[in-house]
Amino acid sequence: MHLINTKNDVERMKADICQRAVNTVERPRQIILQSMSAATLEASQSLPSYTSSQRTIQRKQKRENIALPNPRLVQEIEIPDKLKVTTRGENFLLWDTGEDDPQCLFVFCSETNIDTLEQKRHWFMDGTFKVAPELFMQLFTIRALVDN
Repeated sequence: MHLINTKNDVERMKADICQRAVNTVERPRQIILQSMSAATLEASQSLPSYTSSQRTIQRKQKRENIALPNPRLVQEIEIPDKLKVTTRGENFLLWDTGEDDPQCLFVFCSETNIDTLEQKRHWFMDGTFKVAPELFMQLFTIRALVDN
């Protein structure tokens, strides 16, 4: 009976890892650590290796990303719902000027991020042109100093 429970736990964790790989934007490390945090010692010993789990996640995420089109015009940009929220379920797409705006501006930020900025005295801002996506001129970031 104990072996059956362990096997069920392992299968449940594998399914959770696969499901999160497809439905979240979490990094493989986050997915693996979160999934294993509730594992019993017996179940964790029966799980695939970290590297094997990491490869599985990367394959699933890569397969999922193939379906996303590469827009040629600003009007073709469609942000998938799973990228509009954070891994904690918070709204992340704060503002979109809309498909009719030729200047097209997206603001990505969560309420938690805004609260952090309000509480911190030191902000660091940077606008860069080299890493901006092809259809955009600039990527502008605002960061706050948190715990050094």
